[in-house]
Amino acid sequence: MAKVLLINFPFKTKGMPTIFPIQFAALGGYLKRRGHDVRAVDLNVTPQDHLDDILSRDRFDTVAVSFRNVLPAFWIERFGALRKLVVYLKGKGVEPLIGGPGFSLFHPLIFKHVPEIRFGALGEGEHTIWRYVEGDDVKDIPGLCHRTENGFESNYPPRFLPGEEIPLFEDIEGLDYAHPKYLVGLQSYRGCGYNCSYCPSTYLRGSSLRRRPMQNVSRDIGFLREKGVEHVLVIDGAFNDPFVRSKELCEEFLKVGRPWSWEGFLKPLPNVGEDYVKLLADSGAVRFHIDIISGAEDIGPLIGHHVRIEECFRVAKLLTKHDIEGVFYFAYQLPTESVKNEFESFRHLRAFQKMGHKTFIYPFFPYPNTGFEKYYGSILAKNAFWHIRRMITMMLRPSFFMFLRDMLTLEVMTGPRITSGKN
Repeated sequence: MAKVLLINFPFKTKGMPTIFPIQFAALGGYLKRRGHDVRAVDLNVTPQDHLDDILSRDRFDTVAVSFRNVLPAFWIERFGALRKLVVYLKGKGVEPLIGGPGFSLFHPLIFKHVPEIRFGALGEGEHTIWRYVEGDDVKDIPGLCHRTENGFESNYPPRFLPGEEIPLFEDIEGLDYAHPKYLVGLQSYRGCGYNCSYCPSTYLRGSSLRRRPMQNVSRDIGFLREKGVEHVLVIDGAFNDPFVRSKELCEEFLKVGRPWSWEGFLKPLPNVGEDYVKLLADSGAVRFHIDIISGAEDIGPLIGHHVRIEECFRVAKLLTKHDIEGVFYFAYQLPTESVKNEFESFRHLRAFQKMGHKTFIYPFFPYPNTGFEKYYGSILAKNAFWHIRRMITMMLRPSFFMFLRDMLTLEVMTGPRITSGKN
């Protein structure tokens, strides 16, 4: 039996909700069922003094750090902060394993800026960390990368777990599911079959849908209720696809009763009709996040987004009718979008607002391993002058002030709707 400590690297910025580290509930459960002793520390809600106490009292066989996200404007700062944590851990006699979505996407740059890192995990981490903890040769573990004399080597691709192997939530020491700051996630499948060119999801989770058995999802719902969780974010890529699965999940939510509410991601497809939206509302849905990217008709097919603006308006009217809040997302400064396209998006944006929904303009960024890199070449290879010039160009766009406003108010875009009368 190995003693494992999981550390969630802090990701705090004004307006952003504090996301419960669902990856630790999954990783921890995966390791616990194999007989290992697991503890977790989330530095988003726990001061580092607490981590000092843990490391001074106990010795761990493996310490893993989850590096969840990177904001484009602050990636050098984020890498510097990660380096400080790695140096701190090594000073405690710990050789950390680094993982998480942020590390998976930016690992070439992170290995460069954090020379103290020796080992990292790409993609889904359960299988990788399990074999790492049990001492398998680092060259034989799918998804593991390690430092070499000339840089690093990665055993890509990682192993994606089949649906029935995606772990159940477990009671991991150090995790407080019902912490008042948390937005807690629930997952019924992994993977995404859409492969939109701006999104790294298929790189991180694979392109095939791996559905969890519904009894496992139901068990997780019951576990969260026992922990006092009253609101969840369903983190499936598109709640209404697969359509039958989404209706099954609504039936599970109907069994929960109140207080219980949920939100998720919706793709405005023809299958979102009157009866379906009523079922969503009856099951406790209070909000859906809908990616439009651009209101310009010629942009959608280019990015492979499978979204028609007419369907967006039709779905928005249904959501309004059933008192479900929509948050419609537009990308800020797409490389393919002209100023004319941008004003076209503004008209649509105002139309959604008049229907009582929220809109949000978020920063477009061509993450590694996405189709949009072809417009820039590898963004990781660009020099500081290129980045500064691009930032100035973005600031000159008509949508800059709306983008700035929305980045400071993301927190109001999620969580329970206390004023809706549904909770």
